[in-house]
Amino acid sequence: MARLFLRGGRYPSGRVICGGSLIDRQWVVTAAHCFNVMNNLRARQLYVILGDYDTLTDEDSQISVPVEAFYIHEEFDIDTFNNDIALIKLATPLQRYSSYVRTICLANRTIDRELLVPGVSGRISGWGTTTEDGTASVYLQEVQIPYIPYPTCKTNFRRKKLVFTKNMFCAAYDRGEADACQGDSGGPYAVEKASRWFLTGIVSWGISCDRHDSNGVYTRYSKYHQW
Repeated sequence: MARLFLRGGRYPSGRVICGGSLIDRQWVVTAAHCFNVMNNLRARQLYVILGDYDTLTDEDSQISVPVEAFYIHEEFDIDTFNNDIALIKLATPLQRYSSYVRTICLANRTIDRELLVPGVSGRISGWGTTTEDGTASVYLQEVQIPYIPYPTCKTNFRRKKLVFTKNMFCAAYDRGEADACQGDSGGPYAVEKASRWFLTGIVSWGISCDRHDSNGVYTRYSKYHQW
């Protein structure tokens, strides 16, 4: 799990923008909308923290890496959040992995079809708020959220006159027991297969947090596996 920071601001060394997933020694994948925090944002204003758990403690497992560049999907639509995906290139490749810092497996279309099926739940994680009007979490939070089939989500969002494309999927509990919330954007929706965790989605958007009538929406990673 990665955290993307903007230098300056409140926190001891910056402001948390979003979460992300380490996919290579020098690359993190996140949501494109994370980079709309300010006009003319530059890579030198950003850095990534890996291996963190407690935001108030400088842990031995923690690694801070400057950002060399970021790449927003060329067809990202800020109005609909279609193609909500971006890549972050770290200034220096990681020299080693650990039990706290490791890459996530990537779900291609074949694996995606196996994993994103009715009855399956994916794990989301982040330091976002745990309620709609709450404050950011001090500790890394994790929760399993059930996948909802595309036709069901499409119908639900059409009723609300919202755009829901095949580049997205949704996940939620019927009664809104848990959900991604503010500050969790860009983080992973991961599904386990044969003791390996696969990135199937990226936290993208939602109408509200943990309400029974609101499904969380995720960018479907497999659509961009060759991007």
